[in-house]
Amino acid sequence: MATNSTSSSSEWPLLTSTLVVCRECLPGALPHVARSIDGYLDSFARGDALVRACRRGSSLRALEYLAARESDPCREDVARAAARSGRVEVLRWFLELSDRRGATDKWHVMDWTASRGHLEATQWLWANRAEVCTSLAVIGAARNGRLEMLQWLEQNVPVDDCVWERAIFHAARYGHLQVVQWLYPKQSDRRSGELRLALSFAARRGHDDVVHWLHSQRTLPSHVC
Repeated sequence: MATNSTSSSSEWPLLTSTLVVCRECLPGALPHVARSIDGYLDSFARGDALVRACRRGSSLRALEYLAARESDPCREDVARAAARSGRVEVLRWFLELSDRRGATDKWHVMDWTASRGHLEATQWLWANRAEVCTSLAVIGAARNGRLEMLQWLEQNVPVDDCVWERAIFHAARYGHLQVVQWLYPKQSDRRSGELRLALSFAARRGHDDVVHWLHSQRTLPSHVC
């Protein structure tokens, strides 16, 4: 990748192949001609290229390059991919880019980092970006068996009691026994509908250890499942 008079600072950098074509075959080509050639030759910075690059862990330099070639890189799908990657440097870059471009959308990136169990990224967002999370952070962490994340959320983030009560259903449904055991004391009603659903779905999905443990608490009738 390189730049010359055919590339202004307000536009994305031209491909090196474009510059070679213009130099060797079209000397003195007007900028709009160079841009047209560049668009034709660019077979990788199209569509969801930036999202895919975030997902596969591409370098920050590669992400910066792809973002520079997009008219609107500050989108929800990119925010989600950056958050789910769990890489603090990528999150910092994306959020600072969004700030510079005046993007005001609330993507709730902390929900996504928490759901995936990316503790370092979640802590960074909480400390440096004044980010807030919704019930989806707790539910997602429970569904994915992220016990350490749930413990951190409990200690640092205001969460309604009803959210903790709902979370046990998702943990049981996906067979995360340790999370179920940790969430169980937070159930205000030990014969609640959430616990009945938790037991029922754990049984349907064959999570016998969860079923046996819930039954061992002797708070649910045996015919529930």
